Amino acid sequence: MNSKEYIDYLESYIKYTELCINNIKRVMYSNINNFQEIFNNFENNKIIHYVLKYFYEKRYNDDILISYLATQISGVYFIEFLQNIYDETEEGNEFEGYMISNNYYEDDEEYFGKNKIKFYSYVGELKEDILTYKEFYEYLQIASDFYIELHPEQKEEVIALLEKIKAKYLA
Repeated sequence: MNSKEYIDYLESYIKYTELCINNIKRVMYSNINNFQEIFNNFENNKIIHYVLKYFYEKRYNDDILISYLATQISGVYFIEFLQNIYDETEEGNEFEGYMISNNYYEDDEEYFGKNKIKFYSYVGELKEDILTYKEFYEYLQIASDFYIELHPEQKEEVIALLEKIKAKYLA
């Protein structure tokens, strides 16, 4: 490994560590019961960090979205999350969540573009990731693969929801 590769590796590791810390903060701020539920379960903690590391190593850089997906995959609400995306039902509170642009008109104060999804997190400061539906779907496919690996008994349901989401948002 030459010095440039080593520096790249160190920067990657630092970024991954920051993602892990921000994910813990995000969950703490959003819902203390959820924090205790997730982080008292060591297996879920390992899943979150594995997912965060995977996305970062593949050079995905939408930190807020990645942290949100990692938490969804490790919990029991992933199917509900997929259904909500399909139904265009937004989730969120003052600390974290997502918004779907189809729910807003151009003259709305909250409008953030056409055919987009916005993930936001407030941990000391507001941070947002705004992606096209196509970009988001790429993340969603990867997250679904992780979830299916953990819950093979729900594979058919996940695949069916992914197909519905793809048909709705990418048609």
